[in-house]
This record gives sequence, structure tokens and C-alpha cells, in this order.
Amino acid sequence: EKLDRKLRSLDVPGLDRKNLKYDQFFASPFLHREESENEFCRLLNKIGSWSQDEKEYTLMCLLLLFSPDLLTLTDRARVEKIQLSLAELLHNYLNYRHGRERGRSKLA
Repeated sequence: EKLDRKLRSLDVPGLDRKNLKYDQFFASPFLHREESENEFCRLLNKIGSWSQDEKEYTLMCLLLLFSPDLLTLTDRARVEKIQLSLAELLHNYLNYRHGRERGRSKLA
């Protein structure tokens, strides 16, 4: 928020259209298959372009935090259950905030 205010005060052109991409920070390959990596980047770019309030942002961070995909876990089922609960909570919140159709399309 502080950075956003500062950039806006400097009148940075096209600020609303700028976004960060995963490959700016992490080298490829970071997943086992190129197809999975491309899908991950597509999803990350889509999520990164959302206009989020603090609730959406917190739920998305928690959802990503509890992603078991790149980890070797001793209790994967528990982490997946937590992630599913967070995804349902995010889905319900998006429907509440944006209406059923737009909320559903954000997660599609």
C-alpha cells in the first residue's frame, strides 16, 4: 500500500496495467513438467491481476501457503483439507463481494 501510494504520487504512467511475473523472480524449471509450469504461471498472472481487498489478499496468501504441490509432506491429506477449506471460504467471499457470476468467474 505504501509503495502504491508513492508510485501514484510520482504519476507513474500506466501503473494500473503493470504487474509482476513469476519468471522475473524464479528460474525455470521449477516444476516437473513444462505443461504444469505454464499452467501455474498462467494462473499466477491471472490472480495477480485481480483487484483485491485485504480479505481477498489474505485468503489468497493462505491458500497459496497451504499448497502441497511442491512439497514432500508427512500428512498431505491434512494440508489438502485445509487448502480446500480456504478455497471454499475464498469462493464464498468472492460470491458475496462480487456477486455469484463474477465471483465464480474469478476462480474459474
